[in-house]
Amino acid sequence: MRTHGDCSFPVAVFFLLPKVDIFCSGVPVVTEIVLDRVFYDDSSHRISKIPKEIGLLTGLTSLQITLNNVVTMPMELGSLTQLTKLDLSNNALTGSIPDYFADLGLLTSLRLYNNVLTGDVTHLRGLVGLNELMLFGNSELLEQVSSSICSKNPTVL
Repeated sequence: MRTHGDCSFPVAVFFLLPKVDIFCSGVPVVTEIVLDRVFYDDSSHRISKIPKEIGLLTGLTSLQITLNNVVTMPMELGSLTQLTKLDLSNNALTGSIPDYFADLGLLTSLRLYNNVLTGDVTHLRGLVGLNELMLFGNSELLEQVSSSICSKNPTVL
């Protein structure tokens, strides 16, 4: 187990790849985060919650938290208006896709496959730049995918 300050985590559990861009002011801004379970079968070491502080990373353009046990999507994700890619696939997400996803107008890729999502998805129709919408593995959700979403987006799975 590797420790960093007060935090400890199994090194093999997460693959974290932050991409940092520098604004003119020289202040670093995290633009990409990847948190995947890698080569580790013990489910007790998987992420189960996305911290609310994620909403403070307003320059984030890509967020990938896959192969974990995340159950809910905090409303603070709605603050990430610069996101172009959001991948929360292969988790344990339940309930419906939050309405605030419609406010993520720059999204080109939304991957929520292999979860336990239900409900309506028509609020995603406003995401006109969405080129990839992957929802398979959410059997009750797929029943709700409307033809209007499919006709506007080339890759809806």
